[in-house]
Amino acid sequence: MSNVDVVIFRKDNCVKCKMTKRVLEGYGVQPKLAELYDENGAVTDKAQALMDKYVIKSAPIVVVKDENGAILDVWSDFQIDKIKALVA
Repeated sequence: MSNVDVVIFRKDNCVKCKMTKRVLEGYGVQPKLAELYDENGAVTDKAQALMDKYVIKSAPIVVVKDENGAILDVWSDFQIDKIKALVA
């Protein structure tokens, strides 16, 4: 894992969101956090675009980008195998 950015689109009181963040941090990855919902309770435009493109229905949404901002991987839910592959 070199020069990647990890963004977690999260929501309040989401156990899987917290678990994903905690496990990534345990492997030395400092993810950026983004909200799934805006202050009015609507899904943010960025989150909605990801949900539509990747047919995502659950939180968190995890986006891995290279140093140029190109998306390398996207997944949803708590996926330990994806995390382990990312840090391998």
